[in-house]
Amino acid sequence: MANPQILYPSQPPIPAAPSVSTTSGGTQPARTYYVSVTYVTLQGESLSSPETVAAVPANSLLVVTSPATPNYLDAPSFPTQYNVYIATASGAERLQTAPPISLGTTWQEPNAALVAGQFAPASWGTLLKLSLPPRLLPFGEGEAERSDAISASGLIQTIFLWSSEYASFEMQWLARGQEAAAWQDFLKTAIKGAPFDYYPDADSPQYSTYFSTEKAYRQPYKSVGRYNTSVRWRFLRSDARPVPAAQGTPLWGTEIPVLSPAPGNFTVAHGLGAVPTGALVQMTSGGEIWFQAGLYDATNVLLRASEANLTARVLLWSGSPVQYVAQAPPAWSELVPIAGPAAAGNFSVAHGLARVPFGCVIMMTSSGEIYFQPTRYDPTNLFLVASDPNLTAQAAIW
Repeated sequence: MANPQILYPSQPPIPAAPSVSTTSGGTQPARTYYVSVTYVTLQGESLSSPETVAAVPANSLLVVTSPATPNYLDAPSFPTQYNVYIATASGAERLQTAPPISLGTTWQEPNAALVAGQFAPASWGTLLKLSLPPRLLPFGEGEAERSDAISASGLIQTIFLWSSEYASFEMQWLARGQEAAAWQDFLKTAIKGAPFDYYPDADSPQYSTYFSTEKAYRQPYKSVGRYNTSVRWRFLRSDARPVPAAQGTPLWGTEIPVLSPAPGNFTVAHGLGAVPTGALVQMTSGGEIWFQAGLYDATNVLLRASEANLTARVLLWSGSPVQYVAQAPPAWSELVPIAGPAAAGNFSVAHGLARVPFGCVIMMTSSGEIYFQPTRYDPTNLFLVASDPNLTAQAAIW
């Protein structure tokens, strides 16, 4: 089970494959079109519908029927218009409608060549990835609105108006920087009443749509570089759809599973959206997986395996888990390369922080192991042990 994700604003539905027909007119030869449509909302444009293949005879024009207007519970983002995308090859559809067309209105092809407009959107909204699961989750929470009248004789008359379910929880220990800022961006949107989709398990397509009951947000101080926030949301609907690609703010850290395909070098996409600042391999099988000399880039972790079919978990982060106020020492240092001695045993490496580190992670770039002595570091050096001669590694220090 993966940590939750919040997609905001709530994603519109994907239209059904468009219904098409032809009408006499124009002077174009016979042709085959691939047609798709999208919904257009005040928040943006939906993902594209499945294709419809349309055979258009000579001297005829294509007619596309408007997609159905969804009800509010199926589409809290409330589409009011649609766009048409057409191409002569599958998967290459381009926009033909500018501006968009009102739902309920058919679109007819003009007697002209196809327009080389933009491609249909491949993403929707912003994705907030929770670095930790929510805490202090209630088993359930509900509320009803009714009007009660009691007569002089004691007779009670009740008029039931509505009832709803709610979700509320606390997010604790939000790190100053990217994580707290990502939450702030979401909270600023939520308090305006915009619906959003909550995926309780990022690996599952099930989600629920909520809107915030709160008209203000707070991110109070928890400890140095850490903040809390709490939410209370009103339930609208549930559905199942894999989360679409979104312009999410990168997490400060993530954890990914790794399976080596063969002995030697291989790469794994990490999904951080930025070059990591540090990483750690935790083996979950025998054998060894370690880093290549380059460690990682903005897309991949660069790894090397001693054997095929080894498994591990790789922890990566793109900034310090804790960030400090301006007058504090720097929260993060540069990576320090480690070149082991010509013989196995104890050795030391200067780290350059000019203070005792808060922590350090050793990332191997060769087989073998480099680990800490009982006294791990002081204001000048890291104190290490090499299992074999001439090992190499990188140390991420903060």
